[in-house]
Amino acid sequence: MTQTVLAIGECMVEMAPTGDGHYAMGFAGDTFNTAWYLRKLAGDDLNVSYFSAVGDDAASAQMTAFMQDAGVTPELRVIPGASVGLYMISLKDGERSFSYWRSASAAVARSTAACSLPMTSMQWRRSSATVPAGSSLEAEDEEVFAPA
Repeated sequence: MTQTVLAIGECMVEMAPTGDGHYAMGFAGDTFNTAWYLRKLAGDDLNVSYFSAVGDDAASAQMTAFMQDAGVTPELRVIPGASVGLYMISLKDGERSFSYWRSASAAVARSTAACSLPMTSMQWRRSSATVPAGSSLEAEDEEVFAPA
């Protein structure tokens, strides 16, 4: 029987230094990174899905395509007029630091937990999750329901 893991959180545009004064664009975030690596390591009998909110802009479309190309099933709420968050990695003396632009991101503007979960015939169990900073769940118990 095929099992499904549903990761819930915020994936963002990542700008990482390339060493030549330029930046490479990618997509990442704690919960998405977990889903991405799980998909890479898991066998064919495990489906990996990612639940979040995105906008209807080019960056959101690129992120959705990236998820699909990685074999992660996007379960996304599209918020018209919104976009995704962005962070930039800076290096100083070999140490990384992060700058974030996410206060207006679709995932923060509309807490993913408040959106309708894609309820199918999956069985659900209680599990803990990381929630987007500034979301309505941040100060509450961070346990959510996930597929068993």
